[in-house]
Amino acid sequence: MSTTTTNLNLTKPEYSDVADVAVINTNMDRIDTAVGNLNTAVGMPYSNANSISSRVGTLETSTAAKVAKAGDTMTGELLIKSSNIDRDGANPSENKWGNAVDFIDADGETIGQVQPVRWTDGTDGVRIIAQNETSEGTPVENVLSIKVAKDGTRSYGVDDDAAFRSAISAAASSHTHSAATTSDAGFMSAADKTKLNGIATGAQVNTITGVKGNEESSYRTGNVNITVSDIGAYSSTASRTANTVMAAPNGSNGVGSFRKLVAADIPALAASKITSGTFDADRIPNLAAGKITSGTFSADRIPNLAAGKITSGTLGADRIPGLAASKITSGTFDAARIPTLSASKISGLGTYASADSGSKSVANATYTAMCSITLAAGRYVLHVNVGYGGSGSGKRWAVLGVGNDAPTKYYEDLFGEGQIVDGNSSCSVCAIVTPSASTKYVAWAWQESGSAKPARGFIQAIRIY
Repeated sequence: MSTTTTNLNLTKPEYSDVADVAVINTNMDRIDTAVGNLNTAVGMPYSNANSISSRVGTLETSTAAKVAKAGDTMTGELLIKSSNIDRDGANPSENKWGNAVDFIDADGETIGQVQPVRWTDGTDGVRIIAQNETSEGTPVENVLSIKVAKDGTRSYGVDDDAAFRSAISAAASSHTHSAATTSDAGFMSAADKTKLNGIATGAQVNTITGVKGNEESSYRTGNVNITVSDIGAYSSTASRTANTVMAAPNGSNGVGSFRKLVAADIPALAASKITSGTFDADRIPNLAAGKITSGTFSADRIPNLAAGKITSGTLGADRIPGLAASKITSGTFDAARIPTLSASKISGLGTYASADSGSKSVANATYTAMCSITLAAGRYVLHVNVGYGGSGSGKRWAVLGVGNDAPTKYYEDLFGEGQIVDGNSSCSVCAIVTPSASTKYVAWAWQESGSAKPARGFIQAIRIY
């Protein structure tokens, strides 16, 4: 398959291709057009191949056919084509450097260049290259790049950006400015801008020329101290008598004053109106129960009261909410003060607890702890049941004990026991217990003789008060 050249896109047939006169003619036309462009670019007939060096675009000054030297007049445009740059093409994968124009000194040494470039970001521009060499002969150069994007964005860059900024007295893009003060210039702070935005359009400095209170007949000027009496108001900082409020006269209209509340200041309220807070006990007088005529107080609305506060009458059962016993903190109710109550009025009554051991192996003549429960202070009915599997000889027991220590004999330190003589069955024991504090109760299993047998234990408790 044929290929093409880089600059003029000439077709290069493979050795196996058939010669095609049309291809040859096309190549010749492209070469002729390119040579014609070179004649136009230097503004003269193309009569000497040495007028353009092997580096396309570098003008030679040592031949007869050259661009005129200083003092001569050059006509036409100087065009230098860089075939590897296509401004309308896709962004290149690497920067494309076009043919440069060299500037040389009297000795023929290059001192600078101008070179077109297309960068990988799609911007086009030129590089201005200044060249020199040190006293030791080391080449040095500085490059200024001027770019422009298709959207008109311009950018610049130099090899030594800091040195360039210093040379033109420019600050770095990351530089900052201090906020302005009353003595030094600077940038406006965000706080000052907020204050400025808060000033209404047309605002101006206003001057107060005089002040006159409601009780005064003429205006005062200068530094004026306005008192409460000047404007007919009550002072918020003046000392007042404790436990008084600002109110109209008791029972009539009139000028308000600070006084204590009286019963007439407080309307008759249903208990449901008290929705938050708790009255101190000393704020509640001795009341007959008949004074509470409607509604039910929530438990958290009732403070801790001594029973002696209830001095007469009997509360209806529907006036007493479900209360925890901790609400009654002192005193003893007379029997006449307590109505007939349903069990639901007593918090915690009928609470049920249980434990299940699952299957365990019970050895011969050894107490085996099956399961346990821990009960708070109160009175309970306890039931222990142990079911044995497999046949055996001798007696088997279900035993109720207290704490973690196993009894030394089945009948010692026990609340009760149940037994079976033989066989694949179960036995139970029941007891009423009254712990005064948190107490652990354990269901034990014990068999008199024989090999280890599987068993399963249960313990259950119901609070009765």
